[in-house]
Amino acid sequence: MYTLGEKIRRLLEDPFERMREVGAASGLKVADVGAGRGFFTVAAAELVGEGGFVYAVEPDPGRIELIQRRCGEARLTNVGFLEKKAEEMNQIDAESLDLVFSMYSLHHFECLERGISEIRRILKPGGRFYVIDIMKGRIFRHGSKRRDLEVLADSGFAKFELLHLGRLLKARLTK
Repeated sequence: MYTLGEKIRRLLEDPFERMREVGAASGLKVADVGAGRGFFTVAAAELVGEGGFVYAVEPDPGRIELIQRRCGEARLTNVGFLEKKAEEMNQIDAESLDLVFSMYSLHHFECLERGISEIRRILKPGGRFYVIDIMKGRIFRHGSKRRDLEVLADSGFAKFELLHLGRLLKARLTK
């Protein structure tokens, strides 16, 4: 079910450990924005359990189908699939989610300001947005830029925490 690359990735980064780090826990309603192939979606769904719910938000229809298949194989019934961009999550009610995370996909947002505004809209008061992304530089020619960090810091969240900045950007924003 997993490609060789994904098997190697699992050796380097345990998706369950990462989801615990971002705060996925029993009963929470969460969204994986830029879900890709579902690497973190499946782990989040298992951690939030039957009392929780996970939205897999991904604009690529082939990737959505793959996430659906993986969730079916894992017998997960607490996942909803949105074939949408970060800026287009109008199917998710305002102030309905406890946690939103974007893992290695922030640099793919079409309009970062609109995407973050949409994330702020769907989070409950006190809800958290957790982001990890690669930083564009000499090693990675593709990724978030310093300007993106400024956009995050000035995005209207009550609290902005820069957890790490180097080759990776890690930040937590609280509504």
